[in-house]
Order: sequence, then structure tokens, then C-alpha cells
Amino acid sequence: MQLCNSWNASKLHFSLDIPEVVQYKASLSTTNLSQQLSQSVTQTSINSQDEFLSSAKYMSIGDIRQSTEIGMFGTLGNIHKIQTNFGWYYESYNKCRKKVKIVDGQLICPGCEKTPPLLIPRYKIHVLVMDHTGSAYFVLFDTHAYKLIHKTARELKLRLTEATTGDGSSFPEEIEQIVQRRYLFKIKIIEFNIEQNSSFTVSNVTDDVNLINAFISSQGINKVEYEGVSANSTFA
Repeated sequence: MQLCNSWNASKLHFSLDIPEVVQYKASLSTTNLSQQLSQSVTQTSINSQDEFLSSAKYMSIGDIRQSTEIGMFGTLGNIHKIQTNFGWYYESYNKCRKKVKIVDGQLICPGCEKTPPLLIPRYKIHVLVMDHTGSAYFVLFDTHAYKLIHKTARELKLRLTEATTGDGSSFPEEIEQIVQRRYLFKIKIIEFNIEQNSSFTVSNVTDDVNLINAFISSQGINKVEYEGVSANSTFA
């Protein structure tokens, strides 16, 4: 403890109902986060048709694995399983989507180089996706995972923490619902993928049957090739 004179003293306030504090706390609520993500997903859905039909060239998963071409590509496949050993979320600064790191014993956001006052869990789910040509690991980040699960990572972590009195790191059953379902993915291939044959980042995803059928028609894809792949719907 250190004593100081009144000129250098700092005044600390605890649990005060200051309007600014109340407003800030409310902005961090689970409901508010869900609404923000829902609004983001709605806007993404509005742009999805143009993204998939206008700017996403089709590539099978087998071709993606062998590709030496950098860019955005559309592909169709089933999520066969989830790679649970990588976990399902990461902790981020509430104002940034970067994963926080420990530097000299302190949590630091690498994006803004600040110590975050609040940590927000965000999705990072590794999934094995298959089609008739092969399989590859894709990574679903927060917004796109929310589109499929319809709950925030924070909601699932809180539920697990309350249910198990643990830290929420066990695997939520809600995530399992995305397995053995067919999706249209927009995949980003970068130089690192080509050099390391690593997991591919999902830039967009949808299970909208009309959009999937429109993509198949626009790309001239043979629907019969996909009949042997288990799916949540058929391409009519």
C-alpha cells in the first residue's frame, strides 16, 4: 500500500448507477451481442446471392486441395465431422476480433496492442467437408458459424459454464447440428494454403436451397454427381 497526498490521489467509484456505465454494461449483454450478430448475418445474407453467383467460381473440394490458384471460390459439400481437438472458440477483445495473447504475463490484443477490459468468446470451428471428389478442412469463424448455429459463442459458453461449473471449454451439443448437412461455401485460397496444404477459411456459407440450386445452374454443375452424398436436401 502507498500513501499519497491529495494532489496526486485518484478517486475510484464502485458499482455506481452512472448513466454512461449502465449504458456500457447494457451494450455488453448477451441479447445485445446476439442482435448485433443477427443484423450482421442479415446484411451478409442480402449480399450472399451476388457473392456466390457473380464472384465465386466453382471448384470441387478435390480441386481446392490441389489448387495453385489464389482467390475466392465456391464449393458444395457436407460437413462430415468437427475437428474437436482445436476447440470451438477463442477469446477476443470486445472491440476487436483478434485473439488475445499473453505477453509478459498480461493479456494483449495484437490488433490494437491494448489490454482488453472485457473478453468476448468468438467461434473458430474446424470442420471436415466432403464432396464426391475428396475432403478438406475448413475453418468457420464467428459470423459464419453463427449463421449455422443461430446462437453466439458467448451464449453457448455461458450455458456450459452454468451447467458444468467449468470454464465452458467442453464441446456444446448445439454445434453438432451442423454435421451431415450440405452447404454452399465460399472459400478463400491464399499462398499459405498452397504452400502448407492447410485448412481453408470460409468467407461465406449458406444452406439456402434456392441459392444452392441457382449456383449449380449458373456454374453448369452436374447434379447427378452429388446424389451419392448425404445431404439435408436434394438439388431439385
